[in-house]
Amino acid sequence: MRNVISKSGEPHIVSALPEGLFADIDQMEKGSFLQCSPDGAQEWSGHLTATIHSDPLPGAVMDALADYFSAKEGYAIRRRTHEGESLLDIATASGFLLVLRYCDDRDELSVDSFSACLRMPDDTWPGSPC
Repeated sequence: MRNVISKSGEPHIVSALPEGLFADIDQMEKGSFLQCSPDGAQEWSGHLTATIHSDPLPGAVMDALADYFSAKEGYAIRRRTHEGESLLDIATASGFLLVLRYCDDRDELSVDSFSACLRMPDDTWPGSPC
């Protein structure tokens, strides 16, 4: 279920881009579980890459996404810089997190997604079918 939430949230980002900027989506079919607490709880992670065209300035992409999600109820955004790149974190009240990075040299919007931290039932392992 968390995979479905994560995978459905990623493409929603692209719909927030100004018309004419979005070209294509490449979404990972499979993600992975990552430990997120000392008690063994895990979060689901996923990734999407959106190809951007029209060679916009980085601000045209990231500012549009920040404006769109800051105006929506239930979303919190945070801008930050890592190794000289501008990042945008988008979080929901339910614990879903998206980390966006626009790579203007490749004309790509990278979207990493993470579910809320959850405790798997004791008889379940991350590789078992839903």
